[in-house]
Amino acid sequence: MTGLARAGAVWIEMYHGITARPSPFTVTEWRPAPAAFRAEYRRAGGDPSRLHFLLTGTDRYPRGRLPAGCVTPQACQWELAESTSAGRAILKNGVGGYRLGAQARPFLAEWQARVP
Repeated sequence: MTGLARAGAVWIEMYHGITARPSPFTVTEWRPAPAAFRAEYRRAGGDPSRLHFLLTGTDRYPRGRLPAGCVTPQACQWELAESTSAGRAILKNGVGGYRLGAQARPFLAEWQARVP
């Protein structure tokens, strides 16, 4: 974590796997992960404004009880990113996409709807 705290920016991968079909974090993983990572990063001396989410181009919904805004797999990832105060703070720093493929347009639509 000390090394990450010294980096110019840190991209937090919010999915499982690096295969052709990575799967998004579950609802249960999304709830504590942003705050826990942010807290550890700060303890190591990191600037929280350098944290960014990296979302995936999945066509799968996260496992778990989904919020009402989860109308598409992409919308669901963004809804879960916004579901906690730590997640909203990280999301404001910027977000990236990994292997978006056919999900590039839905990802862009969610990005445009949320990022000023």
